[in-house]
Amino acid sequence: MLARLLIAGRVARAMITKQRTPLVAGWNLTYRCNLRCTYCSAWRDKTPEVSTSEALAIVAQLHHLGCRFVGFAGGETLMRDDAGAIVDACAGGGMKVSIQSNGVLFPERVESLASVSEMQFSLDGPPEVNDPIRGDGVHDAVVRALEICRERGMRAHLVTVLTERNLEHVDYVLDLCDRYGVGAYFQPSDKMYARVKPAQDLQEPEVEAYRAAIGRLIEQKRRGR
Repeated sequence: MLARLLIAGRVARAMITKQRTPLVAGWNLTYRCNLRCTYCSAWRDKTPEVSTSEALAIVAQLHHLGCRFVGFAGGETLMRDDAGAIVDACAGGGMKVSIQSNGVLFPERVESLASVSEMQFSLDGPPEVNDPIRGDGVHDAVVRALEICRERGMRAHLVTVLTERNLEHVDYVLDLCDRYGVGAYFQPSDKMYARVKPAQDLQEPEVEAYRAAIGRLIEQKRRGR
């Protein structure tokens, strides 16, 4: 509640003073990745990474500017050994932090992630759908990550990229969410990752099939799921 009041206050101040305030920051901390998902080529991006000291300086600037939420993505954020220290710095500045991850490295990094507000794990369906897209054993790695979050009381969500391969499996993702008490985000495949080299297979669904899947999700949302 306090965080919501702080954000509302900053929004009101920005509207009155016309001063722009970066309440939310999205940060691709690295483009390195331990997976090669078929529709993503972010790992090909050679943009240099900031050092730990540079990252901490950016965190301090975000805090000074009034940022309230930082979402880390990549690549795979947990490829960086200093991810926990950067998260701690954000939390120490009063910012909520989310990390989007494929879940594979989470068990060995979890001890350093106590300050994370929410983990977001990528999953595209049951093993026979997810693993051909993301890699052998990745589905089970995500399930293990969800188990760890439940054991530790960490908030988590699943993130599902909707493609022609998994439109018929959105209910599987929702059932998994129900089992572990987590939420779900559904998103289209993102062509932005083709800026370096086109992804191997964007697997964009037909419009009508996509609309039908979205319709099912909206209906589930209306039912409070």
